[in-house]
Amino acid sequence: MVEWARRGTGFDYRLGPPGSLELLFQDKTRLEVSGIRRGEDAEVLARERRKLAQMARAEGVQTQTLPGIVVVVEFGAPR
Repeated sequence: MVEWARRGTGFDYRLGPPGSLELLFQDKTRLEVSGIRRGEDAEVLARERRKLAQMARAEGVQTQTLPGIVVVVEFGAPR
């Protein structure tokens, strides 16, 4: 199950087991996705740190306790 997160949550999607009809945050994982057209390793790592910090600041105590995944894609030379 994949759901878009609402704006201001600090992440893009909520992931859960297929067919999961659990409460809004029960058994869910946060997913934040970001892309860079071209960038060096240092820029990709800096973006990753910013996104991790963004998720850490997410509003709502319930949200902050969920596991989270950050994905940063560099499109110029994928690594």
